[in-house]
Amino acid sequence: MDMQINGHNVRSVLVVDDNPSVRETYAYAIEDLRLQPVYEDGPLESVGGALTMLQRKADALVCDYHLRKRNYSRFNGDDLVVESYKIGFPSILCTSYNDFEITLMRHKRRFIPALVKADDLSPEMIARAFTRCVDEHKGTFDPSRRPWRTLVRVEEVFPNDEYCYVVIPAWNTESKIRLLFKDLPVKLRRTAKAGMRLHAKVNIGAEKPEEVYFDAWEAA
Repeated sequence: MDMQINGHNVRSVLVVDDNPSVRETYAYAIEDLRLQPVYEDGPLESVGGALTMLQRKADALVCDYHLRKRNYSRFNGDDLVVESYKIGFPSILCTSYNDFEITLMRHKRRFIPALVKADDLSPEMIARAFTRCVDEHKGTFDPSRRPWRTLVRVEEVFPNDEYCYVVIPAWNTESKIRLLFKDLPVKLRRTAKAGMRLHAKVNIGAEKPEEVYFDAWEAA
């Protein structure tokens, strides 16, 4: 059975994970949608090569974050999902509960609309995530994901640990969000200090702090 998503036809879904048993677990939810899971055994040498292979073998992607184990891949799953999203290819990035904070990847989340805890993967979740990917590529955003240019204020900076806390007044005047320095452009990392005001495109409709992303940073 095919899934039609705003002009994109999904029949087969590539499952990318270094662990064969986990690939099979992901496949159950895919099969419940009456879609065909396709397994990738690796090794994956480059993101570009994997992207070409992906387009040849399937119509969508379910990918784990940790891919570097067992010499399965030279990159992690967030890089593949970002590049898949940019070409309008429906993709889901899965991660474990313990890794969720680490793998928030705020500097990449603009291009990862579906970051799912592996245990939460379900047929309904897959269908929603694939639809969101296709819709966003065509310019239609869920309110929780739409980017808006807005003010971002730096509250605290911890240079030795390479992170800072920021507040987004248009989203929540009290809630502080932790940003790793790598989430900021190099030029801003070097000058970040408490009280600094910046602009970025932020999804100020996000319902939870972990869903907030930042893109297109500007010095105020």
